[in-house]
Amino acid sequence: MQMVNNTGRSGKKSSGAANYDYGAMNYVCYTATPYANFLSEGSEESLYPRNFITVLRPPNTYFGQTEIFGLPDQDWAPGLNIVSTEFSVDNEARAICRGSEQAQPGLVEALCWFVCCVGVQRFRGYTKPVSMLVHTSMRKDDHKKMAEAIQYCLGRNNGIITVSRCQAVYDKVKSFISAADLCRDYPGGFGINEKEINGYLEFSAIKPHIEELLEFNASNIQINEEGEPKYHRGIHICIDNSSGDTLPGDWESVMPRLIYPKKELGFATAFIVVGGNTLSRGLTIEGLVSSYFGRSVKQMDTLIQMGRWFGYRPGYELLLRIWMSEKTYDDFQLSADVDYALRSFIRSYYDIYTPEEFPPLVKKFSKVGYLVDVTAANKRRAAVEDFDFSGQTISTPSLVDDEDFQESNMRVVRDFLAKAGKWEYSSIQKSDPVWRNVPNETVFKEFMERFDFDQGGDRNGFSEIGELKKWMKNRDLSNWNVVFGSVDSNEKKFEISGNLEVGMISRSVRKKRSKNDRYAMIASLSNPSDLIADVVRDSLSPENKKEFDSLKSKISQNSGRMRIIAGLGNTPLLILYCIDKDSKARAGSTRRYDLNAKTDMIGVCVVLPSDTKETAEAKYLHIPKRMVSGEDLTDDED
Repeated sequence: MQMVNNTGRSGKKSSGAANYDYGAMNYVCYTATPYANFLSEGSEESLYPRNFITVLRPPNTYFGQTEIFGLPDQDWAPGLNIVSTEFSVDNEARAICRGSEQAQPGLVEALCWFVCCVGVQRFRGYTKPVSMLVHTSMRKDDHKKMAEAIQYCLGRNNGIITVSRCQAVYDKVKSFISAADLCRDYPGGFGINEKEINGYLEFSAIKPHIEELLEFNASNIQINEEGEPKYHRGIHICIDNSSGDTLPGDWESVMPRLIYPKKELGFATAFIVVGGNTLSRGLTIEGLVSSYFGRSVKQMDTLIQMGRWFGYRPGYELLLRIWMSEKTYDDFQLSADVDYALRSFIRSYYDIYTPEEFPPLVKKFSKVGYLVDVTAANKRRAAVEDFDFSGQTISTPSLVDDEDFQESNMRVVRDFLAKAGKWEYSSIQKSDPVWRNVPNETVFKEFMERFDFDQGGDRNGFSEIGELKKWMKNRDLSNWNVVFGSVDSNEKKFEISGNLEVGMISRSVRKKRSKNDRYAMIASLSNPSDLIADVVRDSLSPENKKEFDSLKSKISQNSGRMRIIAGLGNTPLLILYCIDKDSKARAGSTRRYDLNAKTDMIGVCVVLPSDTKETAEAKYLHIPKRMVSGEDLTDDED
């Protein structure tokens, strides 16, 4: 990442090397959490990556942030239905650490799934370790209490983790995701054919292995007379911290920390790993299938490092499951969004510029769970906050379910479109009416400043209308195009004028709600085809038409480039929607819910031009360019 010239290990200039490049040290950094690298400092002597930054593209069998948790308002990345937020892991963990003797239902479910997965892998002849991660606290005393609670749940005579309960959990949890779901919901398509993915076994096939597993007392890893770890066919509980705490038992010599077998033993060994900091720093959890996670983390880079489930699951792609609270899920999805925006920026600009010429932009965010910043304050001490709307897609993720509120906004929409000029139907999205070359002044005066963007405390670009207007005035942008997203097949219509009505769209919500809730959190607002609905394909040259058509299979990811090809790279786009209050979630979905609203609602999406399409808010963190380029750092005189 950084070429450090004329420096020794201390970072100081080597003697006699002041006027030429020594070239004796090449420093290349590989990291999944680069925020501190970008934002801490930028001097010549620092490790700021001034020469190059690049993004490694993982294979399409990798389970990462975007793949697991999805991106808000992005249909192409809905997330995989492998995370359960049914139980509040945070509250359960607190109860356990305060001495509650009651078996916590979320923990029991996660344990049962783990037991079933060990049975599956043993039936398949798998001879490597199978693991469960339990990470709910950084305190060593809490680790011991959690491990003892797990040992109690697995006790043969306690009637908690039983074969019948395992069967009930297996039938429930395996329904979360199928091979077809994985291939459909994995961004860009999963890299293994649906028919080649190992499917779920019948419970009768794994039942004997579960019975054998539960016959053994769950314990620490035992140590034999030669001082070597000794593994049994039951479950090993490991407390991975520096305390040396062990579980109650009859063993004279045990190893409390995690040590995997150095060689295969002819069967899949089973491990439950309980810990804190060591689980966030480099410890590989082999064969991870079940995670019980509950940490209230404030820094995004720290949270990402705790996600030990990121990686590959060869041969057991359908077994990975995670239990966490709704707040923690929201934090991981937010982290995926920030990460995706940064990767998009790097891919777009660093084939042309260097980080010295154009420092990377790290997206700011509003609090949705526990997260408050991308990294610790002392690791972003050089960062400044700035507005940059370039390439953004800004939408209204939460909508107000109030009839008077929506009626007012509908009047604003009708009045605005009456002043927007002539319209025509889209040649791309046939049912969408399009208004072209609408003046900036009309868009801001008649719509942006009159429409109520109440987001229920959720900040987005619309909360910075004044800054957006200033940003646009400082750029030579075209007038706007306006699209009203429509579904022709919906019998429910929204009347724009006497001679124009559009079909309402159906949208589900991310959180279950009642009709008394004021806000509805839309899972995904925009339809990918609407992002290019103002394109006139027939006007393109044969060469541009060919390139345009080659990108249509992934419109969500390629719409920015497609607009440039169509000559709309400098044209902002306003997309309006009317959402049917009776919208239903897709059948079988467990992370999408019926809208269940009192009134139909207006949604808004704005696509702002740049060389690339990014999903971002208005505020970014970045290091000042003059600090990186070595320009004079003194303040300019008035």
